[in-house]
Amino acid sequence: MGIYLMPYGVKLEKVKAAFKSNDEQLLEAIKKTSVYDCYASQSGSRSVSTGQALQQMIFGEAYDKTCADTYGYALIALVAYLGENLTPEGDVFKIGSVNTEIENVLAGVGLSVSFERDMFGEFYYFGLPGNPDFPIIGGISENSLLYYQKALEQVNFSTEDLQKQGVEEAMIFKRAVNYCVDNDLNWITFAH
Repeated sequence: MGIYLMPYGVKLEKVKAAFKSNDEQLLEAIKKTSVYDCYASQSGSRSVSTGQALQQMIFGEAYDKTCADTYGYALIALVAYLGENLTPEGDVFKIGSVNTEIENVLAGVGLSVSFERDMFGEFYYFGLPGNPDFPIIGGISENSLLYYQKALEQVNFSTEDLQKQGVEEAMIFKRAVNYCVDNDLNWITFAH
C-alpha cells in the first residue's frame, strides 16, 4: 500500500475551460473512462457523488463545501480525460523509500530533486472547495520542468545501471519531463 503520485501532462487552459463550460458531451465522455469508473465506484455514502461533483464543475453549479475530496477525485477524472498519464507503467512514484531512491540516483548525477516538494510546488485547485486531505493536488512549475529538462539532457543510464534501485524510475521521470516540455504541457500531480 502507501501513497502514490499520479502525474499528468495537460494544458491548464483546457482544464480551466472545462469548468462552467456546460459541455454535456464532455461530461458523458469522461463518465465512459476507466479513471472515472474507479473513483465513481468509491463514492459510497458521500452526500455528493463523483458524478455529481463532475457535473457541478462542468455546469458551474454550487459546490458542497463538505465534500472537498470528492471534487478532487472528479478533478482527477477530468484531468485524466483531457491530458496524458505520465506514468502509463502504473504506480511508479511512491512517497517514501521509492522516491528517496530516485532522488539519490538523480543526486548522483548532480540533480537536486525532492519529490514531495517539487511534485507539489504549484497548487492547482481550480476554485474547488477546501483543501482536501486526499487527493493531494499540485504540480511541477514550468520553470522547474525547464530546469529538469536541461539538467537531465546529459544524463544517460546504461543497461547495467538499470539493476540499481531507482534508476528505472529516474528514467521515467526524465521521459515525463521531456514529454511535458516538448508538448507544452503542465505537470499536475495527484496523490492518495
